[in-house]
Amino acid sequence: MRATFLSVATLLGLSIAGTASAQNGSSAQNGSSLVAADQAFVSHHQPSIAITHVTLIDGSGAPPAKDMTVLFAGGRITAVGSSASTPVPKEATVIDGTGKTVVPGFVLMHEHMFYPLGQGHYGTYPEQFSRLYLASGATTIRTAGSLDPYADLAVARAIKSGKQIGPDMDVTGPYIEGEPRLDRMPSVHGPDKVRELVNYWADEGVTSYKVYEHVSRADLRAAIEAAHARGLKVTGHICSITYEEAINAGIDNLEHSFMEPSDFVPGRKPEECPSWEVRTASLMALDPQGPEIQRLIKLLVDHKVALTSTLPVTEVLIRGHRPTDEALAPLSPALRSSFDAMWTRLQPSQMVNIMTGFVPKLLQFERAFVAAGGLLMAGSDPTSFGGTVPGTTAQRQLHMMLEGGFQLPESIRIMSLNAAIYLGRDKEIGSVAAGKRADLVLLNGDLSANVNAIDHVESVFKNGVAYDPVAIKKALAGTVGID
Repeated sequence: MRATFLSVATLLGLSIAGTASAQNGSSAQNGSSLVAADQAFVSHHQPSIAITHVTLIDGSGAPPAKDMTVLFAGGRITAVGSSASTPVPKEATVIDGTGKTVVPGFVLMHEHMFYPLGQGHYGTYPEQFSRLYLASGATTIRTAGSLDPYADLAVARAIKSGKQIGPDMDVTGPYIEGEPRLDRMPSVHGPDKVRELVNYWADEGVTSYKVYEHVSRADLRAAIEAAHARGLKVTGHICSITYEEAINAGIDNLEHSFMEPSDFVPGRKPEECPSWEVRTASLMALDPQGPEIQRLIKLLVDHKVALTSTLPVTEVLIRGHRPTDEALAPLSPALRSSFDAMWTRLQPSQMVNIMTGFVPKLLQFERAFVAAGGLLMAGSDPTSFGGTVPGTTAQRQLHMMLEGGFQLPESIRIMSLNAAIYLGRDKEIGSVAAGKRADLVLLNGDLSANVNAIDHVESVFKNGVAYDPVAIKKALAGTVGID
């Protein structure tokens, strides 16, 4: 299987030119400077393209629109309108969208370039993962924590300079953590050390930071102050710090939405991280419309703190929700076997009992946050016990949101425009509108009539160039986990 995929050095074309600070903005990728292995994945690279007679869910939250035409040229959307009233230029290549759907390229906000190998160890696979994210329809991602920031930055630059396919990458620096429980996660203690870390990695080109479970209040404040001084943002997967404390310290984003807060644990001591079971029990006791959670939601909304929903990583802990063969296809035979055994062992566990009951309530919390005006974003988080692998995670996020009561247009917005707003790039990406970059996904099926159309990605357009997701996944099958 490995023989079907070129080495890392070859895939990168031995060139990762470009400045680290140039991660944001329009990609230089145009399909012409890619290495040979990636050239094979380009399915459309004409100067002008029209997708006609298609159902459009534009990412703004507006209802699906039928029989639409989307025109783009030079990497930009030039017109969006009804097929009856939108003329198609003679020079345009026409793609018949009858029975198909266009949605914006996904902007996913909790992505990683690593995958669990077991016993707290992780392998990093930035070359494979970046391509797999693109295959799922993601045209922009943020890595919410890095175990190998230099590798992530190198791949981000390769994509930016047009040497490699993949989504635009906003790279988050190393975890800011006091007591690491994962290998290769640094231990950082003291505000001076935190500021030193923030400034060093800002100079290297990262665009955000993530504080973790055992950060102190003083170190959290130092991270936020230092990052904000550089015009950068801080997110957190926190436990020793309550959500309210993080909000008051000025944090910008909190990960896993309402899976992690320790705010409601009775008798919790300052800077103590209660066990996951205790925190979850405290959340299960809450009424989603009750005063306790509604007060926290109001604080989040009033302080403009965004939340990231990471439903795909929870799914493998829901009884009976086994990932599909397609979802697991990128894994090496050894990693696939290891995950299968792990999943079987976990099914009768108390952890699965808890999560199976908790996820529906988690979705109720998320819906209450959105109803109150909160900015909810989406991400995959390919960590935990495995089974969450880039390539299909965007699809699982949408399915789970819809199953949890979100409506289709708002779900697509959560996966696209909301994150673009958070990144300050909503004038460029996040929705399908004239003047924006031609980042969009063509689905084989009418998503407004059948949600399973999300599982049939026909083409992913980034900057007006179309890539074949089936070919990408075939080339990468079995490669994750092979050194």
